[in-house]
Amino acid sequence: MAKLEVTEALVRALVREVAPIVERLTGWQLRAEQMAVCVIPKTQAYEEVFLARLQRLSPSGDLSAFSEGIVRRLAEYVLEGTALAAYDHTNGTLYVVRENVDDSNQDGLKVIIGHELVHRGQGLYHPDLLRRTEQVAAEVLTAETISGKIEKIQEANAVMTLLEGYATLVQGVLRRLYTKAKIERHWGITALLFRSLGFLKARQYTVGAKRLAALESPKELEALYRSPGRVQELFGAASRRKKATS
Repeated sequence: MAKLEVTEALVRALVREVAPIVERLTGWQLRAEQMAVCVIPKTQAYEEVFLARLQRLSPSGDLSAFSEGIVRRLAEYVLEGTALAAYDHTNGTLYVVRENVDDSNQDGLKVIIGHELVHRGQGLYHPDLLRRTEQVAAEVLTAETISGKIEKIQEANAVMTLLEGYATLVQGVLRRLYTKAKIERHWGITALLFRSLGFLKARQYTVGAKRLAALESPKELEALYRSPGRVQELFGAASRRKKATS
């Protein structure tokens, strides 16, 4: 199959198709026509998708570990090899990583875009929750002890499990709608590193979707977004300890 020619014009056209579907599934008005779209090569994925966002979230934080050295090289290698797309609510931009999706088909790209449109809705309708996540991310960088960093990471992970879990749940509905969707799969050392080093991140998608699927109504989900304590109870370290001892 010929590679998909991934352009900003194509992405915008697919957004126009998928956004109304995501709006119906979530109940959110996405104002997708106001969203910026940027197709980037994978060599820019680390800088655009991760580092630039981190700099906007923590302008006075020490980012040297992420901008140089072994941490940067390893994270850059993994992200450039696995990232398909990302929505950055700090600048209202949908990023699509060209080489990582061009072996998908158009329906597959629609599913990918739909996942990111859920994140746009979360940013528009629950900015307080996202701002708290940003604050926690900054606190991870400035925490003076390892235990302090771990505590903040656990708090951020619970919120991210809610965010990624819901996007994954909607993505599953889109996969059933677009039955011919083909999404590029990544193999080799980068995928292995992501599964090994990104275990906590990967778990956000699977565990989040499973637990959110058990909610009884959209109102229950909206209430969850507005209850940080409930988010920590459902997805945080206390939940894992409870499950381990039950």
